[in-house]
Amino acid sequence: MSGRRRKLWLSMSIMPRLSPGRRGFYLSSLNFFVVDTTMNHDINGPEKAYNKDDVTKLEQYYKLRKLETDARETELRLKKLEREERLASRQEGDAEYKAREAQARAEMAEMQRDQLKRSEENAKAEASEHLIYTFYDAVDQISIKPAMADIGKWARRFPGQNITVILNSPGGSVLDGLALYDFLRHLSAKGHFITVKVYGMAASMGGILLQAGDKRIVGPEAEVLIHEVSSGTAGKVSMMQDRLDFSARLWDKLAKILAKRSSMTKTQIKRKAHKFDWWLTAREAVRLGFADEVEKG
Repeated sequence: MSGRRRKLWLSMSIMPRLSPGRRGFYLSSLNFFVVDTTMNHDINGPEKAYNKDDVTKLEQYYKLRKLETDARETELRLKKLEREERLASRQEGDAEYKAREAQARAEMAEMQRDQLKRSEENAKAEASEHLIYTFYDAVDQISIKPAMADIGKWARRFPGQNITVILNSPGGSVLDGLALYDFLRHLSAKGHFITVKVYGMAASMGGILLQAGDKRIVGPEAEVLIHEVSSGTAGKVSMMQDRLDFSARLWDKLAKILAKRSSMTKTQIKRKAHKFDWWLTAREAVRLGFADEVEKG
């Protein structure tokens, strides 16, 4: 090995195979190889001088390979940068789209709030004209329950607004009727002005419901009926007497309600309606104080 010049090469690629007449070796893990530039051992003859042109060609070859490798690396880096730029641009576009979408949703929500606010204001402004409940039925649990539910909703939604009940009823259950009567008077005490209008008739408990209004209006052809409480009983004498006493107490209570704003006393009303269906015209009802006015036709 002494006296021989050796040159050390470093490359990023594996060294090409040498011809059979030359000797050399390389380490694949580090891509180092050593080439003997002095002697060339041929298996068929003695050693001879190594051609320097071959070394120059190898140098040029590996320089060219290095340039190609650098060029490929540069190209890969450029492609990577392009991908990153496209990704960033796409993400920026997505963010801009999401921002525009969020803005559009916010504007839509604001429009809906404004519309709802205007609707509420309009409803409140027109509440006195629209809070009209038509009671065209007999007085019983089936008719009184929805009436109280609907009017109660209006009272909660539009506190203090006027409420009108249009009444046309043949009468019915005293206790169910008193429930609606007390409820309307309660709303009146809470600030609602209650108007009751009678079209057709306000008979028996219908006449009591007429008295629930702060203003009582009867149609020109309306009729109002006042009579004693009707009831039926059966069984033992003591039990029947209890039932009769209860009915008498209810009649006394109804006569008291009728007399509150009437020109007649409770006793006079009870005497007038004793064993008698007392029908009053619209003008008679107003004259005796069971109504406030006859609606103008």
